[in-house]
Amino acid sequence: ALSGFLWLVTPVLVSTFSFALFCAFGGVLTAPRAFAALSLFSILRGPLSGLPRVLQLLVQASVALRRLESFLLAKEVVEVREGGAAVSEGATKLALPRLHDPASVAYHRAMVAPPGDATPLVKIEGGTFRWLAIPSTVDKGATKSRGCLPCCGGRRGRKGEGPEARSSSTADATEALLGGSEAEVGAQSESEGGGVPPATAPALREIQLEVRAGELVAVVGPVGSGKSSLLMAILNEIACESGEVHLLGRVAFCPQQPWIMNATLRENILFGQPFDPLWYQTVLTACQLQPDLEMLPGGDMAEIGEKGLNLSGGQKARVSLARATYAKPDVVLLDDVLSAVRHTALPFRYYTHLP
Repeated sequence: ALSGFLWLVTPVLVSTFSFALFCAFGGVLTAPRAFAALSLFSILRGPLSGLPRVLQLLVQASVALRRLESFLLAKEVVEVREGGAAVSEGATKLALPRLHDPASVAYHRAMVAPPGDATPLVKIEGGTFRWLAIPSTVDKGATKSRGCLPCCGGRRGRKGEGPEARSSSTADATEALLGGSEAEVGAQSESEGGGVPPATAPALREIQLEVRAGELVAVVGPVGSGKSSLLMAILNEIACESGEVHLLGRVAFCPQQPWIMNATLRENILFGQPFDPLWYQTVLTACQLQPDLEMLPGGDMAEIGEKGLNLSGGQKARVSLARATYAKPDVVLLDDVLSAVRHTALPFRYYTHLP
């Protein structure tokens, strides 16, 4: 509204102030001079009308520059090699494959050890992990970070000071989880001159974990004991202060809150991969989605809306599980994905026996 008002009154204000200043400095305003000046002002009406828009763009540019400044002045994260694995001193990690790169996927699938092989797909040796706050800029005028989000920082590939890794040490991982605490994500107090907010206490300490091909590992513990943080540590979504993290093969992750995109149910399951009718039907049966398709108008081609507005919590969880199953990953990370599903034993039993 203000911009439109200025667009209309700017030519009038310019003419009025011009005549007032001319008379104030001793000029004699006659009719020929007034009409000649008005003719010139009418020619300048177009450029003068764009002045409010220029001011608006300048304000937007100033805000954008402050945001870019806060991003460019942020602390550098750990160097990442092509594919996603961290590059650190002494690290011997394998990069994660890119889903749409057949050569990368074929290479990593060939590297995956068969069931019963001694090579673990997931291995953590003496890992200590911490949730870090996003650093605010040094400049006082720059935008400051008010939240606490996971950063992919920290050193990777260094040997921890804890005990040596033990094979299939699920009990050790659980014990370490119960001794720690879940990272608290909340507002951080801002220092007067900006800077890095204080980091939280380590969420996980001295983790020893090995998971081989064909193994099913369940991590249990009370609320806030660090179960989700362990999965984030495997995915390199939490800072590793010490220890080593090795991840081999293609990975699928199902979070507690399923992510559903605004598309059809089939597109949510395929997630950009080629359609295989036989495998698709197998996945639907294993994840108990056939009854849901019969109720939905249009079946699997029905639009389920943004964030799955047309689906219940259990249906969202089964769609997320079906998406992970259809991708045929080598490593599947499930973060309490069946908590919202009724009769969870049946789909879970089917899922664990899929080829």
